[in-house]
Amino acid sequence: MSLIRRLLGQSNAVEIENQALFDSVQSEMASVEKYANSHGGSIELVNVSLSGEVQLRLKGACRSCPMSSLTIRNGVEEVLRAKIPGVQTVVTVD
Repeated sequence: MSLIRRLLGQSNAVEIENQALFDSVQSEMASVEKYANSHGGSIELVNVSLSGEVQLRLKGACRSCPMSSLTIRNGVEEVLRAKIPGVQTVVTVD
C-alpha cells in the first residue's frame, strides 16, 4: 500500500496493478460512463491487472440490468480492446 493511502486512512483501497493501462482505460471510460448515466446507472473502474484484465463495478440501474453482461462484453470490452493496446478482457466485480 502506498504511503499516501496509509496517510489518508485508505487501508482498504485497491492497489492498482497496472497504473499506465489503468490511466488509459480511465480516460476512455468517460464515454462509457455517459451512456451508463443516461440509463440511470454508473460503471466504476476498479482495477486493471498486469495481464490486461479490466475490472468494473456496476452501480445503480446497471447493477440489475438484464442486458449488462451483453453491454460489457459487446460494448465496453470491444471499445476498450480496439482503442487501448494491452486490454485483454473486461469483467465485473462486486
